[in-house]
Amino acid sequence: MTEIIAGVLEKNNLHGAIFTSFCGGAEMGQAIACDRWIPLVSFTGSSKVGQMVQQIGNEQFGKCLVELSGNNAIIVMDDANIQLSLLHESIYQTVFDQLIGVYKQVKIGDHLEKKILIGGSVIEGESNFVQSTIVEISSDAPVVMEELFAPVLYVMKFKAMNPAYHLEVIAPL
Repeated sequence: MTEIIAGVLEKNNLHGAIFTSFCGGAEMGQAIACDRWIPLVSFTGSSKVGQMVQQIGNEQFGKCLVELSGNNAIIVMDDANIQLSLLHESIYQTVFDQLIGVYKQVKIGDHLEKKILIGGSVIEGESNFVQSTIVEISSDAPVVMEELFAPVLYVMKFKAMNPAYHLEVIAPL
């Protein structure tokens, strides 16, 4: 990823080294966030770690950009334009069938190929990909309350707006 971004920067007359990407655990993340020589920290990941990075940045009057996880619902009422995912029971099956049709079209692989919608760099040899998945699930399933870094869409039915709103509010940030 760093090589690709450096190439784009250099093609636009910027030095490729102005961007650096690190992958690592909590110790590396904390060291980077606490380093006063790093003027801007951009973090993508869990809400728990993002709050820690932001707090460290605030204490040092540093700059932080955080893109944190979400598990937000899309509430679809029975009078919605379903072309536009708690689903009202009267439109549930129609929307669900359309979602499955769209998911079947998703190609996984080298992200530089024009027909690929989801992917990373080419991995030589054996590799694993998480297939885009739609899951019919109960709102009280423990996994619904957890953050998930995978292309999974949970779909639930509802009858009335108040319970649907409650489900959206209790989902973690």
